Amino acid sequence: CNKGYTGPNGGAACVACAGGTYKDAIGSATCTNCSEGTYSATTGLTASSDCTDCPTNYWSDAGKTVVGECFEIFFTTAEIGQSMPLAGGTNTLTVTLVININAPAAQSTAFSITGLTGAVASGTVPLSAVSGGNSGEVLFGSTASFSSDTLTLVLDSGQTMAKDTEYIFSFDVVNPSAAQSAPSISIQAVGRISTAQM
Repeated sequence: CNKGYTGPNGGAACVACAGGTYKDAIGSATCTNCSEGTYSATTGLTASSDCTDCPTNYWSDAGKTVVGECFEIFFTTAEIGQSMPLAGGTNTLTVTLVININAPAAQSTAFSITGLTGAVASGTVPLSAVSGGNSGEVLFGSTASFSSDTLTLVLDSGQTMAKDTEYIFSFDVVNPSAAQSAPSISIQAVGRISTAQM
C-alpha cells in the first residue's frame, strides 16, 4: 500500500488511513495516530506533520479528528506561599503545581512565575525539595533562572509533569529592602504546552 493507505499488499484492498491517523511508509503497516495535541479529519495523511496543532492553550489525546476534541490546558492548583513577609528578609517561596495533562520535556515545556517585584536572587536559583512534594524540584533539574521579576523553570530532559499529580518545591529570594504592597504573582506554562496566566 502507498503512504497514507493501509491493508494487505497488492493495491486493491488498500484503504485510506482514517481521520486522526497517518502512515508515512509504503507497505502493509497500520496507520499511526496523530500525536497528542493534534487532530485531523482528513483521510490518507502521509506524515505526522499533516496533523493540525490544537489552538494555543489547548491539547488533545492522540488520534483525534476535530478541533472540538481539543480541551483547555490549565493548572488545577497553582499556589505560592512565603515564609518571610518582612522587607529585606530572606524569603522561602513554596510553589505547588498540579496540571490537567501529562506535560513532557519533549514538548519544550517551561513554566514562568512572574510578578516577583523587587525580589533579589542570583541568575541561577537552586530549587529545594519539600516533604510530600513528589520531587518537584527534580522535574526542573533542581535549578531555575531568575531575571528581573520572573523565575523560569524548564522541564529537565526526560522528565514529565504527570497529570493530576501535586508537585511542590521551594526557592529563596531576598525581599525588597523597603516595604511594598503584596505583588500580583502569576504562573503560566509556556512552550508547545501552554496555559493562560493564573
